[in-house]
Amino acid sequence: MTVLVTLTLAGTDTGPFNLYSNSDGYVNIIATGVTKAALEAGYSLTGVPDDATIIRVKSTGTCTNYIDMSIIGGTTTTTSSTSSTSSTSSTTSTSTTLIPPIECYAYEVCADDGTGDRGDAYPYTYINCSGIVVERDLVNQRCIEFCAQLGSVDSTSEFIFITEIGPCP
Repeated sequence: MTVLVTLTLAGTDTGPFNLYSNSDGYVNIIATGVTKAALEAGYSLTGVPDDATIIRVKSTGTCTNYIDMSIIGGTTTTTSSTSSTSSTSSTTSTSTTLIPPIECYAYEVCADDGTGDRGDAYPYTYINCSGIVVERDLVNQRCIEFCAQLGSVDSTSEFIFITEIGPCP
């Protein structure tokens, strides 16, 4: 299928980009070296497997972050043409639009392993309001507040405590 991939906001140090799908676990590149300008204008990505539900847009330059965009909706257009020899050909194309989630909430993340020592740091991840996956470490006995996409803040550490504060200002 063909998917229209559009970035609405990309950092200054992003790009070029490689595009993948979840169809094969983001292993095979569907498109390589796609410019930021092309994605901001709306990039028509062909060759997307029919069972794909997510497109990963990964920066390959200085910045190596990525965004996973859900494939939603879809329209089908059929066009027909007739030539002077009375033969008819028809073409069917499918265009599906990607829309990243936009619900942004304020969170507080705190690290506390009970020792009172600030020597250790613990990992957490989130998707920021621009759709970029962020991986960070937080020093023990510290807290930080930030805005992130709703439900995206997570940690593998038992010493990280996540509190949803409410909608971002």
